[in-house]
Amino acid sequence: MKTILEIARIQLARLFFSPVVWLVIIILFMQVGYAFTDRLEYYESILRKNIYWHSLTKWIFTETGLGRAGVFSSFAKNLYLYLPLLTMGLISAELSSGSIKLLYSSPLSVRQLVLGKYLSMVAFSLLFVICLSFFVLAGYFVIDQFDLKLMLSGFLGVFLLSCAYAAVGVFISSLSSSQIVVAISTFVVLSFLNFLPQLGQETPIIRDITFWLSMTSRSDDMIRGLIRSQDIVYFLVIIPLFITITIIRLEAIQKSQRLWRQWVSYAAVVSLAVAVGGVSSMPFLRWYRDMTRTQENTIHESSQSLLSSMTEGPLVMNIYANILDANFGSALPAVQNADIRRLERYQRFKPDMLFNYIYFYDSVHNSLLFNENEKLTLKELAKKVSGAHGLDFDKILSPKEIREIVDLREEENQYVRQFEYNGRKEFVRMFDGINHYPGDDQIMAAMKKMVVMKKTIGFVTGHEERGYVRNSDDDYRQEFSLRHQFKNSLRNLGLNFEEVHLGEGISSHIDILVIADAKTSFSDEEVLEVIGFIESGKNLLITLEPDQADKIQSILDYLGVSQVKGELKAINKQDFDPNLILSRFVRHEGMYPNYWVGKYAAEYDYPITMPGASALAYDTTLTEYIIKPFLVAKEVLSDSMELDKTNVPTALMLSKSIGEDEQRIMIFGDADFADNSEVERRNMMSMNGRGFIPFLFHWLSNGEFPLDLSRKDGIDAKLNLAEKEGQTASLLQMIYIGIIPGLLLVVGGLLLIVRKRK
Repeated sequence: MKTILEIARIQLARLFFSPVVWLVIIILFMQVGYAFTDRLEYYESILRKNIYWHSLTKWIFTETGLGRAGVFSSFAKNLYLYLPLLTMGLISAELSSGSIKLLYSSPLSVRQLVLGKYLSMVAFSLLFVICLSFFVLAGYFVIDQFDLKLMLSGFLGVFLLSCAYAAVGVFISSLSSSQIVVAISTFVVLSFLNFLPQLGQETPIIRDITFWLSMTSRSDDMIRGLIRSQDIVYFLVIIPLFITITIIRLEAIQKSQRLWRQWVSYAAVVSLAVAVGGVSSMPFLRWYRDMTRTQENTIHESSQSLLSSMTEGPLVMNIYANILDANFGSALPAVQNADIRRLERYQRFKPDMLFNYIYFYDSVHNSLLFNENEKLTLKELAKKVSGAHGLDFDKILSPKEIREIVDLREEENQYVRQFEYNGRKEFVRMFDGINHYPGDDQIMAAMKKMVVMKKTIGFVTGHEERGYVRNSDDDYRQEFSLRHQFKNSLRNLGLNFEEVHLGEGISSHIDILVIADAKTSFSDEEVLEVIGFIESGKNLLITLEPDQADKIQSILDYLGVSQVKGELKAINKQDFDPNLILSRFVRHEGMYPNYWVGKYAAEYDYPITMPGASALAYDTTLTEYIIKPFLVAKEVLSDSMELDKTNVPTALMLSKSIGEDEQRIMIFGDADFADNSEVERRNMMSMNGRGFIPFLFHWLSNGEFPLDLSRKDGIDAKLNLAEKEGQTASLLQMIYIGIIPGLLLVVGGLLLIVRKRK
């Protein structure tokens, strides 16, 4: 060991006596310094505009987004450009000078030589970590409540990546006596390893091997705060792999070993490395540690519990990919591993989660593709598309064959996923637009529906009510039942829908009944049917337009609620129609446990817009329900002289304890707040199209659906800055891009001058 350490010390001294090394350090430091100050300046400008932003440690140091790379991600991204300049002379210098022959004849072993040379690069990798710590130190003082734990994960990712690059450089350095050739070759190999996941992805075995060998993706997760056992094992395998084959290479030269023996040794070492890597990647053997303060790399605790409770067999995800669908590119064989890795956060808590990709073709809405190929039959078009993507058309199912497995016509034959567990199946849809992948809300809702009883919303029909299917401005299709066009519709968040025809009996599986703006009167029998539903303890939503309450007056009387006559008018509301009423949330304890809608409504006072609303009144002496205002309007007028102009209820919440459960009813003095046109309003900041409907039904379903997967924001949401904007960033920019690189240049120059004189 003493010999190895001495070789490392001598090699480090050589490195620091090289002008190239000092130049690399200075350029890297300046690049990272620019990334740090640029991000700091950007988020300073955001916060000075009173725009709320949280988790600043992540956004400045580890996240790549908004066109800017964080400090650690910027460093890792550029590292492969500079490592070849540091490793090019490690062994090639010995080969070119002929000193390698003297080393062969000395008591020094090849193993000691290689390990000593590599150890010097490990020490240099620690120097990189020290350089990055300068920026972390600045961040600690600049960012209030700095997330230091996240930085430890970032340091580990950068250090292991640097060590892996160095191991590759040591091996390449042993292949040639020309340092220029070695530097170029190392750069090519590292570039190849970075882009490896994009190669050979059409072939399953090659795809798995190349995806596993990719280096950058391994460190990326650690930089973002997620330490995975398979990534640690990867670096602990890949580093010894290149060191070992370097030793095999040099020993073969020393002993004049035949070429075939070398290749057998190489094959044995590589096979062992791949085997260890493959075993470590098995879902049952994986270990994870989320280093982020908010645990954002880990699914919500309730989701973890749900997945852990699914013990009655494997969870299978069938991916049905229509090759004629516009979103098909997300299911190509070349991106399957990346797609599965995106779902690894769920497999972490359900190791027997399996994935099946099924390719088919069928008619689908893709106007561009079909317009450009209007003369081709469906089969001819499918052959053309499969050929363009290098797919075997014989393995792609026809419309008849896919319908024997699953009928996707209700899903418009689009690219869709389907979970299968314990004999139950649920769809998880892909969505139109740029962000077409389902999120945690959609995925976990589908999983939960396979474990618990489904929640079904029943829409009363027969009285010209608003519906959940029609797409007219006054109906509720967008927020309620859109499939592929709107990610956060209630259908995609776990709720089912069914029409209810009063007089035929309300089905027992209806959990929430909706009476949306009935325009004709209910018969006595229909009123009794609704009251019977209420008495059964189930939940109810009623929306009313002004002066329409008489159509269901008996039901309102039963609940102790009445509609104030006349339409509300806003006072002093410039630029908007006076009929547009801005209703605000009334805070009630326990009403908004974590759900983000309540948080944002309270912090920013975003209103619910109601075009043409009426006031509601209630009398608790006439009912056994607890009645509270849910939304109130301020500064409004009405035809009624009894109206309190400062705090007018426009929505009421009713509740009653039934055993251990709670019955919940919501009544709105407006029916437009949830319609297709109002949720698209963009001329003011309102909550209508920003999660209010999911929140409303979260409450009405007693917290079952949609799921509340909200998290607390990161507490590092403030920057400790100078009073003048940009002053702090400018000062740090002068230090990190000017002063420190200048000092490094002076120190390096003096060291090289002293060395030359000696």
